[in-house]
Amino acid sequence: ASGQRSLVGEGFSLFWDPSIGRDDITRIAEHLTESYRRQADFFGVTLPTSQIVILYGGRTFFSLVSVPDWVSGMFDGKIRVSLDPDGGLSPELVAVLSHELSHAFVRHVSSDRAPGWLHEGLAQWWEGRRLMRSEIHDAFRGRSPHPIAELNENLARRADRAAARTNYVEALGLVEYLIERNGLAAVACFTRDLGEGRTVAEALRLEFGLTPDELYR
Repeated sequence: ASGQRSLVGEGFSLFWDPSIGRDDITRIAEHLTESYRRQADFFGVTLPTSQIVILYGGRTFFSLVSVPDWVSGMFDGKIRVSLDPDGGLSPELVAVLSHELSHAFVRHVSSDRAPGWLHEGLAQWWEGRRLMRSEIHDAFRGRSPHPIAELNENLARRADRAAARTNYVEALGLVEYLIERNGLAAVACFTRDLGEGRTVAEALRLEFGLTPDELYR
């Protein structure tokens, strides 16, 4: 946008529309710095280049690229976030920033080999979302979860909101299960194994003693 402004932070470069207030930008930069540090510690790496983060005042850009109106963030190599210039640093905005930053780390650590369920499961974990048992029951009432290959295909498409919610619940459920089974460090190692060239099946067996079918069950 005309008059776009920028700020270089630790590990990221922030660009924003002039309609967004400087106080909000300061708080957003502080949150990104902390989230970046925590995720770098978890994965054991920093990103090789400064991560570009673009904040849009309103949804004009998102509308142009056909992003559904219930989606406020996207990662396409750059982190792009739509926000209300008058909304300030809301809990929802904090969650979206951490969520999209996780996609940047997962893509780098896995050498872009991570399946969709790992991407979206870890991104939700880093935004602070946790599943209640009742939410899992509600999402899959009357039917079984998607097979993992089908889940990955679903996550690659922009489904309607209700279908997307079910896919995201299942992705987070898989990651939560792996964390409960072997701990956070094993999930980080699993992601790194993919980056070293192992298949998902090989990395699951190495870190968790599971086949993909056993994970699904």
